[in-house]
Amino acid sequence: SLASLQRDKRSKSAVKMHKILSTLFAVMTEATSNRYRMYMLQQICILIFRPKLLRDEYEEWSEYDSDVDEGDDVCTPIRSAFRDLINMAGTKKPHIAKFVISNISVAWLGMDNDEDDKKEYQAFSGLSAIPYRTDIA
Repeated sequence: SLASLQRDKRSKSAVKMHKILSTLFAVMTEATSNRYRMYMLQQICILIFRPKLLRDEYEEWSEYDSDVDEGDDVCTPIRSAFRDLINMAGTKKPHIAKFVISNISVAWLGMDNDEDDKKEYQAFSGLSAIPYRTDIA
């Protein structure tokens, strides 16, 4: 069916995104200067914390919510990256946690600059934060 094909396509894109994010984190970890790491962190956040990507991830997650374990990030690579970034921050680097949380919060509530999608995003505003409810609490 068409719905099954669309779900398979999104699942494959989630796997690809997970691989890309793993590579970006590996490069950031290998960076020798803190200045370069902060630049990489900034660029990763700009890249992944976008309203459309979070909305797509929410839709994927909502299809699997009853079947997916809370710790399973197969269909939620952005949530997995968010958790990795918060773990990286730990208790000794609160500036990283503040940076990550402020970027994702804007994406949860914001909308892209496309005028055609504003009404759709207003109706959707905040829903993409639902998969993160245990992380937020």
